[in-house]
Amino acid sequence: MSSNRILIAGPSGSGKTLLAEYFKERGINAVDADRAGIGIWCDKAGNEFEPALEIKKSIGQWAFERGLRWNWDPLKLKLLLDKNPEIYLFGNAYNIYDLVEFFDRKYYLDADAGQVSWMLISRISSGKNPHGWGDTEEQRRVILSELEAEREKAKCAGFESIKAGLTPEQIFNIIHIKAY
Repeated sequence: MSSNRILIAGPSGSGKTLLAEYFKERGINAVDADRAGIGIWCDKAGNEFEPALEIKKSIGQWAFERGLRWNWDPLKLKLLLDKNPEIYLFGNAYNIYDLVEFFDRKYYLDADAGQVSWMLISRISSGKNPHGWGDTEEQRRVILSELEAEREKAKCAGFESIKAGLTPEQIFNIIHIKAY
C-alpha cells in the first residue's frame, strides 16, 4: 500500500491550526496534532507527566513552570499513521526531528518574529488558544528566541521551507500539488 504522509511543522503562531482547518474544508485528511491524541508532556529525562483535567486551558503555563516539553508518543503517532496512509499532519513537538522518518514529505512554515508575535497576541485576544502556550510574555520570549534554531533544525532534517506569510490558498497549492 502506498502512502502519502505529509508533515507540516513550524513555530507557535505560524498558522498550523488555521491551515489544518483550511485543508479540511477542501476535503483533505488534515489533522491538527494537538488534537490527535499523540502528544505527551515529558521532563528533560523523557519521563511522562499527566496533567490534571482542571488545568487544560492553562496547560502551557503549567508545563512551562515545570520545565516540561511537549512530545509526540512514537507508538501513538505510528498508530495514527497506520490508520491514515494519506494524511496531512499539522503540528510541532520537542521530539519532532526524531520522528521524521515516518513521513513522505516534510514542510516547515517559516515565520519571522513579527509574524509570530502578531499571531500569538491575536490568539490570546481572540480567546482561541486551546493550550495556553504563548499566553505570557515570558513564553513569547522563549518562542521568539528559538525561531532561528528551529529553522536550522528543520533545514538540517530535510524540511522544505514555506513562507508562513503566504495565504492559506497559496500554501495549499504548494503542498497539495507537490503531494501528487
